[in-house]
Amino acid sequence: MAIENRVLDSEDLNIKDLNLGVQEAPQEFNLNRDITPEQWKIIESFMNTHLSWTALAELRTIRPGCLYKIVDKPSTKSVVSDELEALMAKDNWRAVPKIALAMKQLYPKEFKAIGLEGDLDQLALALEGKFGEVNRIQMARELTILFPDKAEKFKIPELNTEPEYQFAETYAGFKASQKIVAPEKFKKAPVSKENWKKMKYEFQILFEKRQNSRDYLRAIKLAYYMGIISAEEIKITDNGLELTISSGELAEPAGALPQFKTF
Repeated sequence: MAIENRVLDSEDLNIKDLNLGVQEAPQEFNLNRDITPEQWKIIESFMNTHLSWTALAELRTIRPGCLYKIVDKPSTKSVVSDELEALMAKDNWRAVPKIALAMKQLYPKEFKAIGLEGDLDQLALALEGKFGEVNRIQMARELTILFPDKAEKFKIPELNTEPEYQFAETYAGFKASQKIVAPEKFKKAPVSKENWKKMKYEFQILFEKRQNSRDYLRAIKLAYYMGIISAEEIKITDNGLELTISSGELAEPAGALPQFKTF
């Protein structure tokens, strides 16, 4: 499969806050319209009793006004900081960006104090390692949000072909990452109406299933990815990823799920 390098040039990076522009495509999904207040309430209630760094950071991104008691506990801050430092001490650089991104989104001051910028060479080397291209572009997204003014160091490879839609989280994760890492390529290959229907359908299935914590966490991650893809504007700042979401119409109570033909 042909791969091209997509590197943000210096003109893209001459400001501290990286602004990735306004969404031009018509909205097939809106966080404020397609996820009901009742669903948000259930998700928020779940997250006040379950500790997941990534899920809390994802919710902080797509629901910045919501407060979670567990985030404000001093012990929580120290635990995530200790976990990040432990990964760094073990040279597990491939796992570092995910926890570091959660820390930046939840505790930006504490993240800055870690001094991870001194380890950019190790992170760039990890990005070049052997692993799936979808995972690589997701790691590239994490690194770009962590260090927007150092993105040129990572020399992100970008797929020339779109991945086939197989699983909502994998496809949505690729498109969300592509929008941040390679916005021009994202604009040329927007998510189709059919794929939006599939992603929204799978979100509702995950939400209604809710047999265990994994279902909640998968639903949150999918909402996070769809929020990035559909955001009117994306901005990367010292506080992490900031999305501009239109108010949308008030969400209606979740009713019948979208219908798909079976063969």
